[in-house]
Amino acid sequence: MIRVFQKVAHVIQLMCSTTYNHWIWFIRDIRYGMLCRNRDDLENRLLVGGHIIEKGITMPNRRYGFGIGVVRLIQSMCDKYMAKYGSDNEQLQFAIDDLREYLQIHKDNGYELPADMLAKIERTIDMGGQNSLGEVDCLELNKEELFKQTSDFKEFAHSRHTCRWYSGEPVDKELISKAIDLARTSPSACNRQSIKVYAVSVDKKDEVIGLQNGNRGFGEDIGQMLVVTSNQIDWDADFRTSAYLDGGIFTMNLLYALHYYHICACTLNAHLSIKKQKKLREITGMKASEIPVCFIGIGMPTEKMRIAKSRRLSIEQVLHFVD
Repeated sequence: MIRVFQKVAHVIQLMCSTTYNHWIWFIRDIRYGMLCRNRDDLENRLLVGGHIIEKGITMPNRRYGFGIGVVRLIQSMCDKYMAKYGSDNEQLQFAIDDLREYLQIHKDNGYELPADMLAKIERTIDMGGQNSLGEVDCLELNKEELFKQTSDFKEFAHSRHTCRWYSGEPVDKELISKAIDLARTSPSACNRQSIKVYAVSVDKKDEVIGLQNGNRGFGEDIGQMLVVTSNQIDWDADFRTSAYLDGGIFTMNLLYALHYYHICACTLNAHLSIKKQKKLREITGMKASEIPVCFIGIGMPTEKMRIAKSRRLSIEQVLHFVD
């Protein structure tokens, strides 16, 4: 009887603790997410917006005139940022370079953009472009250049890029197995090894792609889909977020492994509703206790491809020494 009371007390304590923690996170989501409109938020939106332009530029079936609404918004955000904080900022300059490249590819291909939009973008570039790096964010590579052989890890890491160009040829199961085997070298909390990977075949991959919202423009060319999961049974309630930590570490290792074996890969979010998670379990045979961490679209490379450079912030913005 005492053991029963102890278990009931533990469950009640856990329920109270979980409710409190979720409430705090809810407040944080509102304070630093929904209602946050400070400098950090604007810099983040410039990065994300610029990446949307880069994706459109590098799509296999590029549509000229794409993303006009998004481009107008980014141009407006650039003006807003410069009016408040000046033009000496990396995130701003990345976005301005993206706008410049957007204009250039349309001019080069004889596509006439709306006159008012063109004038505003050119004015924004003139206002803030003095600190611009002037770099091109679209790399045009052949597969030998993308998968250049090297024994230098630094060079190898810098050579890995998200690739949305797939030949249509499915990746051999043995090659997938080799990549997953190499990815197993990733560390995990207390050696839990809670990560599983479901390699969805060509025949079923369209069902999985239909659940995911970030593959428009290239999803139909994906060879297979990998679903990375973590088993919730391996984590106590207080440590549930570690499932995503281990999943993230494993995923990065897997991306390096796929690159090593010359497999094109694009990581895709798994922000799925409960209904979509249930459907995913029906398709893959995942256990009810497994949490989808992310998807990775894979395929064999085409002879030539366009790659989004996705420039990184400087080390000064990332590293902070605490002495």
